[in-house]
Amino acid sequence: MRQLISIFAKNISQMDSKPKKNIRDYFRSNPRFLIPAYQRGYKWGVCGTDGSSAAKSLVIDIKKAFEADKRDEYFIQGVTGYKKDDIFYLIDGQQRTTTLFLLIALLADKHLRTELLFDDKGNELRLIYFGKRNTSAIYLEKLCRHGIIHTPTATQDTQDVHFLYKAAKEMESQLPTAPDERQKLLDNILDKVFIFQIEVSAQEAPNVFSMMNGNKADMKIEELIKAQYLSGLTRIEDTKSVQETENVKSTLRILEAQIADATAREWKINASRSRLAREWDKWVYWWMRPEVRSFYHTSSNDMTGWLIPLFCKMDGIMYDSSPKVEIRNQSFNAFSEQFLTSSVLNTSYESIRRLQKRMEDLYENTTTYNLLGFLLDILTASERADVIKYFLDKRSNEDYLKYALFRMATLTHNQAKERIEGKTDDDAYKSISNFVKFFEEEEIYDVPNQEWSNRYLFFCNVMAAEERNAKFEFWYHDENGKLIHYWTKKSIEHIWPKSKVSPNGGNGNVSRILLNESEVSEHMLGNLVFLHTLDNTRFKDKTPTVKRQRYFDLRSQDEDGKRFYSRGMLHTMAAFGGEEWEKDIDMVPQIIKKRHTNEIKILRNRYGFTE
Repeated sequence: MRQLISIFAKNISQMDSKPKKNIRDYFRSNPRFLIPAYQRGYKWGVCGTDGSSAAKSLVIDIKKAFEADKRDEYFIQGVTGYKKDDIFYLIDGQQRTTTLFLLIALLADKHLRTELLFDDKGNELRLIYFGKRNTSAIYLEKLCRHGIIHTPTATQDTQDVHFLYKAAKEMESQLPTAPDERQKLLDNILDKVFIFQIEVSAQEAPNVFSMMNGNKADMKIEELIKAQYLSGLTRIEDTKSVQETENVKSTLRILEAQIADATAREWKINASRSRLAREWDKWVYWWMRPEVRSFYHTSSNDMTGWLIPLFCKMDGIMYDSSPKVEIRNQSFNAFSEQFLTSSVLNTSYESIRRLQKRMEDLYENTTTYNLLGFLLDILTASERADVIKYFLDKRSNEDYLKYALFRMATLTHNQAKERIEGKTDDDAYKSISNFVKFFEEEEIYDVPNQEWSNRYLFFCNVMAAEERNAKFEFWYHDENGKLIHYWTKKSIEHIWPKSKVSPNGGNGNVSRILLNESEVSEHMLGNLVFLHTLDNTRFKDKTPTVKRQRYFDLRSQDEDGKRFYSRGMLHTMAAFGGEEWEKDIDMVPQIIKKRHTNEIKILRNRYGFTE
């Protein structure tokens, strides 16, 4: 901090004589603004835990300052940068500056938008946004040009464009509708909202950026890694050579060549950084998709999902995205030492690119999607990294299936791998054997190992989709649009209701005597299916015929008028859509036995047990 203050103090004499500027002067005194490619993308459109974005909060605060508090001035946080060729390079303050461009675009008329937001000729946007022609820059320029919020198209749907759109919509929701009130608010913003513009030298800019972000308070570790890659991969050594000249004419030719070369190199650097930034942002956008986060069990705080954590894990490097500054610094420093030195920068980035592609392939491929999705659901959070690592290696679908079966049967990651490789392990064989024998018992409901029942019956539904070359639906949208995993709402449903079994039968009940004579139980595999817990509650003591009607009648509603959740469970659906359970109640034990025998045969075959 002392070093940072020292830099600022040293540059005070070189600063604009009036670093305190209202917003109108801030725009007029800076012909162009530039956001370097190593900066993180626009984030003021992200909604926090309170449901508001930083852009929306800014408008609310400004309105309150002048309307409720009757203040004469309002200050927003300062900006820091350096000037070069009439361009102000933003080191700190790009979020605020971009938001001001959006806000003025929404409030100002065409004449004022052109005057403040575009160059003297009215052609180019004053804000050079990560390169002039990338998707985000084009979207921002169009919004500033017309003052209209356009819904992003499919080709524009990147993370930056999405948050620019969200920020504009959030701010628009807080703006007055009456023209005179909008004009009054605009005048207050331009003339009474102030900002401090702090300038440093271009040579000291990298140090300032590093120090201002040294506490990592605003930047996530993924953003720091991105910045380092963008800076390092596009750095071109500036080799200077001294050339002797014979006369003024030859000197001019050399100078022209050097200028052209410098321009070409600068263009190449900016183009390369822009390309890499777009690629990285595409990865972030992919990982931020709700369905991808749900599948891989990551949160919105994990900007690159499993990408960086797994990349580090594969090399044995410490990684912890904890918000604690000290821990985050340790992780970033460890990553930098291993992957961000000049000798390995290119190869490490290419490895990350290949890893990202493979993660996307696993999600797109039906078989890996079904088997990996199943394991990520049923296993604990601490086991997921090893599971994903196994699937990242390109193997046969047969090996993926074996791995899923073995992990379901409680084998560890290493035990499952070794068994697939043909290595013998008595403990592993015993675990598989016990798992299969468990389902051969008459009682697998409401017993200590019922979790095994949950796992296998859920797996049967996943495989029913897989056999039809379809992706299994691991989640659904609740009434609030939130993605909910079926596995978190798991329950076991009796096909023939357990409440309709009595000692001697009669009154629509199955006789316990007949069940015993047939050596079956209502709690065995042949009478059980996986079901969403709410559907289970609604079924209560309904007969298989009523349950079947509920399953297949898309227009039907339960008595409480709620939705039916389990319709995508194909294995469960088949159980209710098969036998005529109530044609002859005395035949129910035989139907259960027939289903049980068939299910056990399938189970044994899956694990390679011969009759």
